[in-house]
Amino acid sequence: MQLNTNYDDLYRQIKNMEEHFIDCTSANSSAVYYGAYQNLVEFYFSATYQNPCNPKINRNKFVRFSGLQQLNSISHKRIEHFIQNQKNHSSFISSSIFDFVDVVNDFIDSDYFNSVFWKSSPIISDFEGQDILSSFFKERCPNMQGLFDSFLEQKKFYMLPHGELFSDRDGCTLYNPVENESNVFFSSSVHSLRLLSLIVHELSHVEDFLDYFQHASSINVCLYQMRSPFCEVPAFYNQFHLYEYLLKNDIYKDAVMVELMSEFNGLIDSMNNLLLLSMFSPSKLRKRSVSISKEEILDDVLERVQEECLFEYDESAVVNENVSLDDSIQYSYGPLLAIAMMDDEALYRKFSMIRGDYFDKDKLSSVGLSQDGVSQKVLKKCDDFFGKYL
Repeated sequence: MQLNTNYDDLYRQIKNMEEHFIDCTSANSSAVYYGAYQNLVEFYFSATYQNPCNPKINRNKFVRFSGLQQLNSISHKRIEHFIQNQKNHSSFISSSIFDFVDVVNDFIDSDYFNSVFWKSSPIISDFEGQDILSSFFKERCPNMQGLFDSFLEQKKFYMLPHGELFSDRDGCTLYNPVENESNVFFSSSVHSLRLLSLIVHELSHVEDFLDYFQHASSINVCLYQMRSPFCEVPAFYNQFHLYEYLLKNDIYKDAVMVELMSEFNGLIDSMNNLLLLSMFSPSKLRKRSVSISKEEILDDVLERVQEECLFEYDESAVVNENVSLDDSIQYSYGPLLAIAMMDDEALYRKFSMIRGDYFDKDKLSSVGLSQDGVSQKVLKKCDDFFGKYL
């Protein structure tokens, strides 16, 4: 698929956003507009090396300082809510992670996985890829076909800029609250099966934002994306259904299992990070919530709560890297809850009605997603994926 490298429309959106919010007087709106604006500017600058900013923006004290202040307030509230729920997060994640890791490791050690892991990835032509997606959309999510066609026609699949900021991303979606539209980016290094799964993943975000907008304002759509631990659930829900569709129809089955395993390993990493953060010192978390050294987290946890730990960490096995609280939350609950609901569309619809900006263990339980229930559903689905290979 040809990715768009003409970023003129991003520039147009930036200019439109400037005109819209430069005289904004609502603190909450200024925060959301300013945050979305900064993201668009960062992408445009990284792609073109041109600064599109109107100087008035940085000179407008309300826009700049009120927006930043309110963004910080939103971030602070999100962190405080996490701190208040650290024990609930620890309990919820620990109820699933250990059995899940065992099942995944058993599959990784299987003769089948070892025989397919080193195979070359399939080369899927644009024509074949679009045919696969169309068949999948028709069976699982028909509304997404229109989105896919629209994004292709309007050349709204952009090439993800190169640079350190985007080095660990294969794709992402930027929501523009002024125009209620999304911009989708993919790395130029992603091809074939991985690209198909990412198209489904990112378009699911677009569809989710459009659906959320039916019940809330564009400001709340942004807040949902910024604060919710559940904003990745719809994307992984459809992405995992794509894998299941391919397996059911015997389409690149071996490559699908390798791809699925990569996603599951990513889930395990995120759950490990979230489990550590759920035991991290609140005072330190408040100071360094954006990016924290895993080594620092582990040292703090082992020093303070070693006797209370339900498990043991091999310090030598921990790769020291920086951990993001937001990523750890969203990329734990996103795939985990998606897997748990794959075989129960009614449960997914109930969840969609209660998804919100913050983690609420009781609310999840009220629709059938208790921590033990999620664990059981995830293990059952793992058995569907891996059972015949073990």
